[in-house]
Amino acid sequence: MTKSFDELIAKLDGCPLKKVSVAVAQDAHVLEAVKVAKERNIADAILVGDADQIKEIADSINMDLSSYEVIDIKDMNPEIYRRYTGGDARLVRENLTFLLENVGPERLLVRVPLIPEFNTQNDCDESERLLRQMGVTRIERFSYIRREVVSP
Repeated sequence: MTKSFDELIAKLDGCPLKKVSVAVAQDAHVLEAVKVAKERNIADAILVGDADQIKEIADSINMDLSSYEVIDIKDMNPEIYRRYTGGDARLVRENLTFLLENVGPERLLVRVPLIPEFNTQNDCDESERLLRQMGVTRIERFSYIRREVVSP
């Protein structure tokens, strides 16, 4: 029986590296654990969450994100996704397909946001339809609340 965290780490030494999917990765404690797991060669991670927040937190803990996959589904429409994130939705679809095949749809929760000035309820309906077509079974819809950040 393992009695301490150090004993657990020692047991993992020499085990093959695993890749895990980390939901709601925009949390400092979560990212710190992911960073340590990678540094100790325990696990690599696919980070799922708000990419901007993940990057901000990663910067604050000196975590290099260049070797991580980050999944941030804002909208399944490639044009809306590009306008909102500046990125390519194709990579998001590829990563989501990987997770569906390797983790299973029952273990994934995909959140579909209604983003003011970027998409509509109809866009969200279409995103949900496409996600279900891909095999996603657990979908949560929500509305973004944009907050102004005030500097001191």
